[in-house]
Amino acid sequence: MSIFFHTSGTAELLVRQLPPPAPLPTAPLLLMLGLVKAPVLIGAIDATKPAHIVVALAGPGIAWRYSQAGPVGLWLARLAFPMLGLGSALTSTAPQGSTIATYVVVLTALAWTKEARLAAVPLVTQARLKPVFAELAPPDILAEAGYDTHGRQLETDT
Repeated sequence: MSIFFHTSGTAELLVRQLPPPAPLPTAPLLLMLGLVKAPVLIGAIDATKPAHIVVALAGPGIAWRYSQAGPVGLWLARLAFPMLGLGSALTSTAPQGSTIATYVVVLTALAWTKEARLAAVPLVTQARLKPVFAELAPPDILAEAGYDTHGRQLETDT
């Protein structure tokens, strides 16, 4: 049982390190689900051509990278998946190719939405200022800022 709660270096790579900025909007959710389901769609169409296999394997990988809340996954979903998908569509016959092309265009449109960008790029930036423990700051500066020597706000009578 303890194996499920133990975190190792590998497990930390697989778990997203940043919390989502808010409840996940529809566009990023559909984008990730669409990328994960790429092998199902491509496999149902034709899984014998190398181009189809590459797209089918790239979809879940790009979805995982996008779920890590970094710009690399976003740009893979915006640029790499469309290039691979449209290349795969060009190697297919007309009905199969048009299905793959439509799927890729829809996912690309979802990847270029503002919601998809906000879900992938952290909203919190690092501040230039570093926090200082109240015990290390001079008491007169803390008092001027409205804090006691332990860092608690002073009660002010207004």
